Amino acid sequence: MVFFRTVEFSLDLGGMEWLSGDRFYACPTCRSLVDAANWPGLIAYAELGPRGVRVVEGFRDHHAPGAVVFGPGTNPEADR
Repeated sequence: MVFFRTVEFSLDLGGMEWLSGDRFYACPTCRSLVDAANWPGLIAYAELGPRGVRVVEGFRDHHAPGAVVFGPGTNPEADR
């Protein structure tokens, strides 16, 4: 498993404000798609609707390249 560091952003999703947080976690398949900047592939793989597409677009525009890897049984949130 991995996460990508992200500059926090917000979206108005039909009258609801959605806040991103500063990390996006990714499975191995999603990581490959992000590393390749294959945003249409990520959207298709995750079977996202219109709101999900907007989240991916926000992530695309606000993430730092380079995944942070963490091992099984570890807690990447422990140092927060």
